[in-house]
Amino acid sequence: MRRLENGSIITSKIVFSDDIARIRLRLEEAGAEEYRLSVRKFAPTATHVYGVKVPILNDMAREFSAAGLGLVDSLWEAGSFEERLLATKILGRLSRKQPEEAWERATRFALDLRDWPTCDTLATEAMRPAIAKFGDEILKGALAFCHEEGEWQRRFGLVLLTNFAKNPDCAEAIKSALNAVSEDKRHYVKKAADWLRRDLRG
Repeated sequence: MRRLENGSIITSKIVFSDDIARIRLRLEEAGAEEYRLSVRKFAPTATHVYGVKVPILNDMAREFSAAGLGLVDSLWEAGSFEERLLATKILGRLSRKQPEEAWERATRFALDLRDWPTCDTLATEAMRPAIAKFGDEILKGALAFCHEEGEWQRRFGLVLLTNFAKNPDCAEAIKSALNAVSEDKRHYVKKAADWLRRDLRG
C-alpha cells in the first residue's frame, strides 16, 4: 500500500497489477515457440504456455521477490504456466522468513494444480526453506495430502515427503504414506511414489 501526497492510497492490488503487466510483457518477449512446444511435450497438461526457459524465470524471481506474498497470490491467480511457476519460485525466496504464510499458500495452491512442474516446484523449491522452522506442520500436511483423492494433490503430498526422506525419524510415516497410495495407478502419482521410494532407500 502506498500513500500519495494528497493523502489518497494506492492499494496493493493496483501495484501488483502493474507488476503483472510488466511480468507478462517480459514473458511474451522471452517466450520461444520451440520451448513452448517442448513444454507441451514434457508437461502435456500445462495450460497457457509462453515458452520461457527456467533460468529466465529464476532471474525474474530474484528481481520481483521484494514485492512479497501479494504478488505471489496475483501471479497464481493470473494462471498461465509460467506465471504460476514464477509464483512458486518467488514463494521459495520468501518462505524461510515467512514459513507459516508460505505454507498456507502452498496448501491453497495445491488444490488448484494442473501440471507436474508447478506441483513439484511448489513441493520442493518453494517449501524446503520453510522446513527448518515449520517442518512438523509441513510433514503433517504432506501425509494428509497423500490421502486426498485428486491426482495432483496426492503427487504434491508425495513430492513434499521427498524433503523428509533422509530423516530416519520420518521413515515409518513415509512408508505408511507409500502404502496408502500403492494401489493408485495414475501416472503422476506412480511417478512420484517411485521417486520417493528411491529417496527413502538412499
